[in-house]
Amino acid sequence: MNASLAIGATLTEGTDAIVVLRDGRVLSYAEHGDPAGIPVLFFHGVMASRLAVHPDRHVLHALGIRLVALDRPGYGLSAPHPGRTLRDWADDVAELVDHLGLRRFHVLGWSGGGPHAMACAMAMPGRAIRASLVSSMGQPGVAASIRDGLGPNRRLWNLALRAPDGIVARAGDLVIRHSQRFPHRFYRSTMARLSEPDQAVAARPEIKRWVIDYRAEGLRQGTAGIREDARLLLDPWPFDPKTMDCQVDLWHGALDYVVPLPLVQHLAEALPFCTPHLLPTEGHFLLIDRWQEILATLVH
Repeated sequence: MNASLAIGATLTEGTDAIVVLRDGRVLSYAEHGDPAGIPVLFFHGVMASRLAVHPDRHVLHALGIRLVALDRPGYGLSAPHPGRTLRDWADDVAELVDHLGLRRFHVLGWSGGGPHAMACAMAMPGRAIRASLVSSMGQPGVAASIRDGLGPNRRLWNLALRAPDGIVARAGDLVIRHSQRFPHRFYRSTMARLSEPDQAVAARPEIKRWVIDYRAEGLRQGTAGIREDARLLLDPWPFDPKTMDCQVDLWHGALDYVVPLPLVQHLAEALPFCTPHLLPTEGHFLLIDRWQEILATLVH
């Protein structure tokens, strides 16, 4: 736990804080932007952390946004929560927003953070004003029915969908250990499997530093957070997207090899109040160059 960490405090921009939940676990978060601005909760992807907020924080001030980035259980500084569900996560977030005095807010989920953002919006109707899902994971049951459309990484999807949990967990542990021992080599190998637009973004030195840093923080406690995420994101969701009653902006690149486009198209059709932003020449890292546009659409 670093020296800037404070319990039950809302701190200055970029510092870390934790809230102690009713069951005694701690949930960590960091705030950025305008302290009096429009609240936006940011949910990171798999093998990431609260540090995965876009490096350009000036946009937050320009748009008048108070952004709260959370570590999910087992990631960063948040205590593990074995066996958690997406509903459990929504309960944790409800405690945090009450602690922060946020009556209403927006949610933004990137990649594996997308279903977590949806779960919060659905658990807190009337408080979650609008949701933005960026390169978001789709429903796993749909993936099983459209295997032929899953793109270059379809073999990985098929393995994840079919393999026993124990095999998936052991394979994940090997990947994580490799990423911890050889972060730069792991970065090159993972980015090499992405589409050309994503590789171009990944080649920027500042993006490489950012990704390596937020991954390292996400793995601070080991594999607990990633194991739970993998289980949650491959299991059927405990909610029906067709019942989501807030406006959703869905941003996705047609050249996203991490979350193939057919998954997201199906999700867009299921959501009753959805505005799809499907970008034909972009990939999984579209958040980088679309950051201001995504935020401006979310809060205005």
